[in-house]
Amino acid sequence: MPRKTIRNHGTQGGEQSNTEFYKKLENYKTLTIVDDALNQSIKELYDNNIWGLKTKFENLKTYYEQIGISEYISWNENIQYLDFTPPLAIRQTSLQAFKAGNYRAINTDKPNSIITEKNILTDYHFSLTILNLSKFIKITMISLGY
Repeated sequence: MPRKTIRNHGTQGGEQSNTEFYKKLENYKTLTIVDDALNQSIKELYDNNIWGLKTKFENLKTYYEQIGISEYISWNENIQYLDFTPPLAIRQTSLQAFKAGNYRAINTDKPNSIITEKNILTDYHFSLTILNLSKFIKITMISLGY
């Protein structure tokens, strides 16, 4: 059986129907364009390079419009400037709520048991005790000649 060849590189006939969705800027719900130094550097590189990428992608869009195929080109849609901006999550916390297991199901598919949460809290209290004793350990080490 002869091999099937695709001469149009997936731009016609829906060969890349899965990727067409991601060529449109409005389809990105959790990503936004962030105006920072990194994006300004990317824009400068895109606008001014030895290959003339910006001009070539603009010409490609015109060509696509002429032959009647998808005119969405991710570079022309500014997909390269998208970035994830995490939402600010300010949550009031307390050791009592931690001990009661109120935080055991946050950001996990399989929450810890309340017993595990109590053990974590015990370890936390123990580590605080060690941190408080660390100044005495330094004094002891100095007095022993270390």
